[in-house]
Amino acid sequence: MNAIRRLTIAFLILVVSVQAAGASTITVNLDPGADGSSYVFKDFFFTDLAGTNFDGQTLSIDVRFGALLVAPLLSINLNLNQSSALGVWPTTGFTVSGYLLDDNGLPASAEKTMPLSLQMPGQLHSGWPYTLADGRHYVPATTGYELNYQGASTMAPGALIDPLVFSGVHFDITMPNTDDSLIGSRMSIASYGSGQFYRQPFDSPILVSPETIPTYTVPDAETTGLLLLGSLAAIIVTRIRLRAT
Repeated sequence: MNAIRRLTIAFLILVVSVQAAGASTITVNLDPGADGSSYVFKDFFFTDLAGTNFDGQTLSIDVRFGALLVAPLLSINLNLNQSSALGVWPTTGFTVSGYLLDDNGLPASAEKTMPLSLQMPGQLHSGWPYTLADGRHYVPATTGYELNYQGASTMAPGALIDPLVFSGVHFDITMPNTDDSLIGSRMSIASYGSGQFYRQPFDSPILVSPETIPTYTVPDAETTGLLLLGSLAAIIVTRIRLRAT
């Protein structure tokens, strides 16, 4: 009986150890830029997943910036670059989800499923870090997935925004079961606008490790209307003056 009990305990320890190994998280450390810098878009290439075969497994990845980033809204795109020849379309069937991380590596947002947002075959493209045997730069077959968040907005005049504050991004990627593999990845982060007018960069940059958390304000409809009228009036007056001369 004791022998059976010992075997049972040993088996349970083995199962737990295998599960723990399967649930390990890959940490990718990226440089977000100098403290106090800001931008509306930034690309990051990394090869930490290079060589991963598509065996139906799930990878957990923590992308860590080593600094706090602040943005009124956020668009994150994750591109998975596959080993392929020119003109070959990528394998699909990935399931990808993600959420933001705080400076302690804990969730800073709700987890969201990341839909397929990009699918393109291998093609020549200068400036990419991948090269063919003849030295030409190219983009391998790629699938892309998108994650979007927006800071909370108040009802105060001018629509004040409580921005997103994060220090990393967590991804869970379930691979298809094929004979393909990854050769690299690209992640981009962007904040193109803080409210009504998409891709308008007022008050919108991603700030790196600011000492003071900024307040973002979106012009209300009345203020925006007055600004547009003022601009039109200035254009009309300028044209009249030009004709008079």
